[in-house]
Amino acid sequence: YDVSQKQFFPHPNNQMLATNMVLNIIEDDNGNIWASSTRGLSKYSPTEELFNTYSINDGIQGDGFNRNAAHKTQNGTLYFGSNAGITYFHPKQVVNNPHEPNIAITDFKILNQSICSEHFAPSHTLKSQKNTIVLTHRDYFFSISFASFDYTNPNKNQYKYMLEGFNEDWVEIGNNTSATFTNLNHGTYVFKVMGTNNDFVWNNEPAKLRIVIIPPIWKRNWFIALEVLLIVVIVISYIQFRTRKLIRDKKILEEKVKERTNEISQQKEELESTLEQLKNTQAKLIQSEKMASMGVLSSGIAHEINNPLNYIQGGVNVVGDYINENLEKQHSDELNPVIEMIEEGVKRAAQVVRSLNRLSSDNISTMNTCDINRVLENCLLVLHNQFENKITIQKNYVDKEPLVYGNEAKLHQAFISIFLNSEQAIQGLGEITITTKINNNSVIAIIEDNGSGISEENLPRITDPFFTTKDPGKGIGLGLSIVYSIIQDHKGSIDFSSELGKGTSVKIILPLHK
Repeated sequence: YDVSQKQFFPHPNNQMLATNMVLNIIEDDNGNIWASSTRGLSKYSPTEELFNTYSINDGIQGDGFNRNAAHKTQNGTLYFGSNAGITYFHPKQVVNNPHEPNIAITDFKILNQSICSEHFAPSHTLKSQKNTIVLTHRDYFFSISFASFDYTNPNKNQYKYMLEGFNEDWVEIGNNTSATFTNLNHGTYVFKVMGTNNDFVWNNEPAKLRIVIIPPIWKRNWFIALEVLLIVVIVISYIQFRTRKLIRDKKILEEKVKERTNEISQQKEELESTLEQLKNTQAKLIQSEKMASMGVLSSGIAHEINNPLNYIQGGVNVVGDYINENLEKQHSDELNPVIEMIEEGVKRAAQVVRSLNRLSSDNISTMNTCDINRVLENCLLVLHNQFENKITIQKNYVDKEPLVYGNEAKLHQAFISIFLNSEQAIQGLGEITITTKINNNSVIAIIEDNGSGISEENLPRITDPFFTTKDPGKGIGLGLSIVYSIIQDHKGSIDFSSELGKGTSVKIILPLHK
């Protein structure tokens, strides 16, 4: 009982009591506590904090005491009543056994067979002179017996043991006289055992036994080292083998990949070259066909229109002379403006015929000196009806004649194609600005429109054969490709700049002909 905490606690040595059923408690003159129970009489010494239990073997009348059957006289004698009679004594007469017993190891059994007999190999023999037992991995189950050399009341002798290397603390086993172990790891152990007499007086020096468990061959250090070395050699050999194989396979694969890559690259180059040749050939064929067809058509139209124009011009002249000679001045003044309008119409028709003649088949292969300003004017004249009431033309021509040496029909075709692309890019009303310049040895023609423009991603591809941004059925993508070829044939260059929603500018540079 802890007075400060006002709380009861179990005593750490109360396991020494024979039973927890205590019937009577009396304190003697020395402060010791005596308790009778159904299984004997116990004494507790507060100074030593130990319990001593006495049974019928110690001289009491019986082990089973009665409740309320205890008394202490004035001289200190204690009386306890039991079913077998009254036990009385003076506490001074009860003297503990002071003898410190000797402890000895009496037997060693392996698989429940004692090795102290002659039926076992010498390595299993108890070597008392060295206190050492040598075991193998097959001796996985063994027990050790021991005894306390105090025979006052052997049943009250207590024991505790420790197997160093296995137990961390002492193991109290009561009055058991053996300890059993199973499946211990190989190594060296020291078994220690201590015991008491009947009054719990422990011996000071424990009995000791050294136990050596030899590991199996596959667990011995040299064998493990050999295994590790063998594994290392195998692993290194395998790694070297795999490395050499991988290097060899890699070289073979690289060679195959290189060969295949070269083949594919060569095939790709051949295909690209063939495709480019086919595209160029097709474009040139189409260009030639278009130029030939346009030349034949324009030549036929010009011939068919030219004859009626001559008849009309002749008739106009006759009518004019007749009016001036035979009609009065008042009537001739009224009719002369009509005659002038007819003559103006004939004159414009004649200009168109002359423009068509420049596209005739006779001029397809002819190279001569061309005036770029006049070529542009002829193109605008041909496209007059298409541009009328939709496109406003702004002209900024250079004063000096911008002469180039080339094929006039092809140059007409190139500029007509550029004008048509500008017209198609303009939704509703729009404007096309034409500028010509002479810069050192070059003639520069710039055609600008305020149409829908071309995106950045499409701009580099607009001169590729068959590339088009128009809806299906509205173009096959050869117009600007043919224009590019024509300009290249004339040893010139063409450059495009554009911005979506603002328009496109085409800059053509041709060599100046002096």
